[in-house]
Amino acid sequence: MTDLLGIGELAQASGLTVSALRFYDTHAVLVPAVVDERTGYRRYAVDQVVAARVIAGLRRIGLPVAEMPTVLERLDDAEQVAGILHAHLTHLEAGVAGARLEVARLLRLLGSDDDVPGVPVLPPQPELRFPASGFEHALRRVEFAVATHDEAGALGGIHLRAAGGVCTWVATDRYRLATTTCPVSQADWGATLAPALLRQALEDQADGEVRLRPDLPTVDGDYPDVERMRTYLGQGRHRVVDRAALPELLVDAEPGRVRLEHLLLDGELLREAVEALPGDQLMLELDGPLAPIALRDPHDGSTWTLLMPIRDDTISSDPDREGA
Repeated sequence: MTDLLGIGELAQASGLTVSALRFYDTHAVLVPAVVDERTGYRRYAVDQVVAARVIAGLRRIGLPVAEMPTVLERLDDAEQVAGILHAHLTHLEAGVAGARLEVARLLRLLGSDDDVPGVPVLPPQPELRFPASGFEHALRRVEFAVATHDEAGALGGIHLRAAGGVCTWVATDRYRLATTTCPVSQADWGATLAPALLRQALEDQADGEVRLRPDLPTVDGDYPDVERMRTYLGQGRHRVVDRAALPELLVDAEPGRVRLEHLLLDGELLREAVEALPGDQLMLELDGPLAPIALRDPHDGSTWTLLMPIRDDTISSDPDREGA
């Protein structure tokens, strides 16, 4: 047992606190080599000191806990670890740039003319103008996927990103994700807005246009990266079906759930996703039993929905649906 370290010794050798080591054990990031069944006392192998020091560094740079095991698994591959760290650094730099812009927006909102070092001075921004029909269609195609629970945070809003005359709309509650596009006046702008605010803007349309002020109140929180979710597209088998024929492809599995080939799906979520898509035909992309199903407008590559399947007890013992 002389080659094992107590939790206090590892804390001293790594720079992590004892409570942090307990936390990383609980989250399966750094599991002790031995745990005394009677006392619960943790003991660590000497070669775990390096891993603990790496964790301490990852903690200081704010790497999410969920990504730490990937780094630890690849400590022998410096190139892969460097790629993960550079990607995180890019994310941090983007966050700082976004924070500077947000400070600039706050100063403009408060009517401050004071220059703050490192904070850009923003020129006045024109209203964003949308054709009312395109705005209405976009809202209808994504609003169903907005999270509605009390702690939804940013997922309780619809994320809009305008660039080059096109506005991308995204909504997700992590069990489904819907996105589409519509024309917009030339603008480089993005925000997460409450659905009620967007519906009100639609009601207030004038001369066939919906107008949004760039300084509208936004929904707090970071919105998920929709580009990461695009990697699911094009990976499975494509199948174009008539909307009217879709019910014939579904098999009732149990109350509230249906089976589409090998996928077990929430029937209500599937119904909402189908109803939100336009046209008489749907393109389905099906992959493995735990991969999301993609539903698309076969004539519009910008309009699609991802729907997470429910874990099937005949395939996995985990009973819950996996979030996107």
